[in-house]
Amino acid sequence: RARLTFQAKLFEGAGAIELHYCSITAGADAPRATGGSATVGIESPDGSAGRQHSFNDPTGISTARAMRFVP
Repeated sequence: RARLTFQAKLFEGAGAIELHYCSITAGADAPRATGGSATVGIESPDGSAGRQHSFNDPTGISTARAMRFVP
């Protein structure tokens, strides 16, 4: 079983959002744990706008990786 530890940092003044992947313990299914069956990004509450980082990409996330989304 995969285990992920991550943080979402919200910067009110700048309107930026950062996603930090602090640790990933892949277990038996490494490609899945690193984004192989995931969509990574941000989306508005009503689903009308979003920014995608990766989609079903087994190299989409990794330990100590961060993504910054700015308006």
